[in-house]
Amino acid sequence: MADKGFGIKELNLIGAAGVPTIESPNNLNLNAVNVAISTDVSVGDTLKVGTGVTAHAGVITATSFVGTASTATAAATAYALDSSVTIGTATTATYAGSWVLGASGMDHYTFTGDGLTGAVNDPDLTLQKGQKYIFKNRSGGHPFRIQTSYQNTSGTAYNTGVTNNSGGDGTDIIFEVPHDVPDILYYQCTAHVNMSGALKFGAAMETGLKEITGGTNLDIQNIKVKGQWIGGGSVGKSIELISGYDSTAKMVAIGYNLTDTNTGSTYGGDLTFHTQPLYASPTTPIPESMRISSSGYVTKPKNPFFLARRNGLQTGYNANDNTSLVICNYIETSQSASNASDFYNTTTGLFTAPVTGYYLFHCSMLSGNVSATGGWLVIDGSRANFTSPAIAGSGGSPVSMEVMHRITVGQTVGFKFWQNGLTSGNVQDNNNHTYFKGVLLG
Repeated sequence: MADKGFGIKELNLIGAAGVPTIESPNNLNLNAVNVAISTDVSVGDTLKVGTGVTAHAGVITATSFVGTASTATAAATAYALDSSVTIGTATTATYAGSWVLGASGMDHYTFTGDGLTGAVNDPDLTLQKGQKYIFKNRSGGHPFRIQTSYQNTSGTAYNTGVTNNSGGDGTDIIFEVPHDVPDILYYQCTAHVNMSGALKFGAAMETGLKEITGGTNLDIQNIKVKGQWIGGGSVGKSIELISGYDSTAKMVAIGYNLTDTNTGSTYGGDLTFHTQPLYASPTTPIPESMRISSSGYVTKPKNPFFLARRNGLQTGYNANDNTSLVICNYIETSQSASNASDFYNTTTGLFTAPVTGYYLFHCSMLSGNVSATGGWLVIDGSRANFTSPAIAGSGGSPVSMEVMHRITVGQTVGFKFWQNGLTSGNVQDNNNHTYFKGVLLG
């Protein structure tokens, strides 16, 4: 048919079923003052707009723009939009972290994005449970898989919460971290063994001074503090918890947790506690009070422990009464706590309990003229009940006894060896046989 022009005033497409279709072997042009379409329009491929798009109401949604605009002004320039156009906030997925993956040959992934400065080769990343992350694979041909083993192209994929695992170039791998995720996973190029790194999981680690206030009672449960070194394999990093200086007990805990970031293996280290007395002026460093070694041994350098010996002859010792004491007048520092002089008096021969608890005492005496037949502890100036064991060497010299007893803070403790009728004995200076030692058991 020859080309002909004709006019249509109104065209109604009526039918209860089917889809009415207008077909043209060439272009179909609609040329009018306004073309009004009152329902949805579906465009199969490309929609080209000559001079602009006006939205009188509602939202124009697009999956992407071509260009680099990020603000209304930049968008107007980049996309030749009218300056009155407002670019609103699009509804998009929110990610706790986003990285673009490149490649350095066949040896490394390169990561660019959150928490990194520039492109970084195979970084170890710390992710939080319950958060969502996106890895945009633009590496040019290196499938990116989250898995359970390091540097293993045949490793077992970890698919829980992962969308597009093992995705290749142009794929976005999304990881919504479950709460029961293992402590460590790995990413791996499925074709090249060296392109691998660690993904570690946990709550965010806050830095700086944090204050926890609980009034007169503070109940803190389920706290896990973990130090993790992201450098060389078996190098550790310390954790330090320091209380503020106020009217409450002072405590510092310093521990070491050594972690091989490639294998996830953790190596132990000592945990030490440092304390200082209430209301005391701050000291630097705060003294160590307890240490738990990596093997589980507990040592307490300030635990009350003393060994005092006799230095010189003690004369005029009254062995006949209940309360005269053998006085060991020299602290053997190599066998005593560093602060032993705080609780043992070398003039009186008395130990003063710094804390209430169960103590073990060992007492021994060598004399030239005392043949003791009994012995006991003298607590607060009186013979104490339940402290008179059968003594070793009874009826002669040397003599010794060992007693465990509960002592209340502030009570004084000394020891007595008894001989009927002897009021002026002597106690010899002898490192093997004349000494007084005690230790807090708990």
